[in-house]
Amino acid sequence: MDTRYSKPEKPENRFILWAVALLGFSSTATQIIVLREMLNIFSGNELITGIVISSWMLLTGAGAWLGKKQIFRIKRVVQCILWLSVLPILLIVILYTVKRLFFPLGVLIDFRLIFPVTLLLLAPYCLVSGHLFAHFTALAQQKRVYFRADRLYGIETVGSVVGGITVGLILIGGFSTVVSLSIILTINVIVAYFVENKFRISYLFFAAGVILLFLMPLDAWLKKLVFPNQQILQSRETPYGNVTITRSANQFSIFANHSLLYSSQNIIENEETVHFSMLQRPSPGNILLISGGTRGLVTEILKYLTVQRVDYVEENRWMLKLMQSVDTLPANPRFSIILSDIRKYLAQIPNQVYDVVILAVPPPSTLQTNRYYTLEFFRLLKPHLRKNAIVELALPSSSSYYSSRNLELQSLIVTTLKKEFSNVLVIPGEKDYVLASTQAISAEVASLSEQRGIATSYVNRYYIDDFTLEQQVKLLNQALIGSDINHDFKPLAVYFSNNRYMSMFSVKTIMLLLPLLVLLWPVVKLKPATLALYVSGFSISALEVFLLLSFQIVFGFVYVASGIII
Repeated sequence: MDTRYSKPEKPENRFILWAVALLGFSSTATQIIVLREMLNIFSGNELITGIVISSWMLLTGAGAWLGKKQIFRIKRVVQCILWLSVLPILLIVILYTVKRLFFPLGVLIDFRLIFPVTLLLLAPYCLVSGHLFAHFTALAQQKRVYFRADRLYGIETVGSVVGGITVGLILIGGFSTVVSLSIILTINVIVAYFVENKFRISYLFFAAGVILLFLMPLDAWLKKLVFPNQQILQSRETPYGNVTITRSANQFSIFANHSLLYSSQNIIENEETVHFSMLQRPSPGNILLISGGTRGLVTEILKYLTVQRVDYVEENRWMLKLMQSVDTLPANPRFSIILSDIRKYLAQIPNQVYDVVILAVPPPSTLQTNRYYTLEFFRLLKPHLRKNAIVELALPSSSSYYSSRNLELQSLIVTTLKKEFSNVLVIPGEKDYVLASTQAISAEVASLSEQRGIATSYVNRYYIDDFTLEQQVKLLNQALIGSDINHDFKPLAVYFSNNRYMSMFSVKTIMLLLPLLVLLWPVVKLKPATLALYVSGFSISALEVFLLLSFQIVFGFVYVASGIII
């Protein structure tokens, strides 16, 4: 037995145990909630996730290094943890204020600004939390308490696990950001009071603050900062991110993680999305619509009298529920809603086949949406298609200027589709609509609309000239270049989307190698024993990020599992 450490008196023992566990609980729960909110504000994908996590770890490590000098007395530590619980709420308020003042809605955020802004916002919380754990270790050594550094780390880890499970299973999807942070603050106040077992006026102050936070509509006020001149009808955190519904005049807009998904009454885009594919076949019967049903696509599909069945698959049931509170889907015996992940649904209906499949999902700029644009997904979908079936998906418009950055994504998806479909055609419109089939595909949509007798406001010969459109189709498809294949675990579509995003701000891809050089620098400077600890920390952190990304690829809702994984 190590004689340098002796078991302390029970109050001291209990204080160290609960204070360290409380620190682990608060820091992990706060990290997950703040990460989610920063992704919302910056409309981020996995690139932004990496920036936020790396900033958090860097600042926490810096706080631990600064914490090697003891500056707190033992009776003040719990009070510091309580104040630490208040900081995230202030951080969220400042985050929304910064977004309103410096990053207006609809303006793409400069990639070069995200890292410094993240560092500045996270610095107060991360530096203090990192410092406190180092302080606990120094305190344990000074007092020669039974909980040595390794045991303190184990206790802190237990608190982190509880915090992660609490957020993943209870707070995510059930409560707003401010309410979630207020619940964490409430838990900290209760635990701190029983640990110290002594009444202080500060506890009354914190209790009053918690009550005020629950009574104030702070979340609604913050949302108004980033949605100016719009009436916020609904806003909720879901396992797939934040969903907000706004109204301006008579138009509804749906935002996912503060990025516009679509707006109601967009007649041109709705008709293009439906009729470019539906008109390809004389009598489409069974239709599969993946997402986007609440924007008016179902009404357009039901204009075809030959349609016998429309299956609308929506995995984010929370978004569907919110949207149905302001607008209703058509009541029709031919129409049914399936609340399920599309891959899971296809596995459950081995004998169901479709004539037209419309993927009205966002572009593959994240791993969550990339799942719909991979070879694995197309191979899963193909057995559910009739011989002459049409599959349609939409990509961001390459406009009239076909730069290499604009065409990379289109070329990748077309090449991937050609692995399963012999005919692939891109028709430009409000978006670039990619149609795939084993049979012929026509770009003469105006003539087809007249032949079928479908009542349309835009997709007809009065607004679309077939000759002009065919020339545009020919130029666009000739401009496509040979490309690689997009896979689940080789998400080139996300990579190309990030390249296009960074190129808008003259960010060179080679700049991403700078973090690698920073990682290699300690290898030269550190002593062998310290280097082993450094390599272990790097491996564990890399595994954490890899698990997060893998979960997103396989299931598509990493928010639920992020707490448990972290």
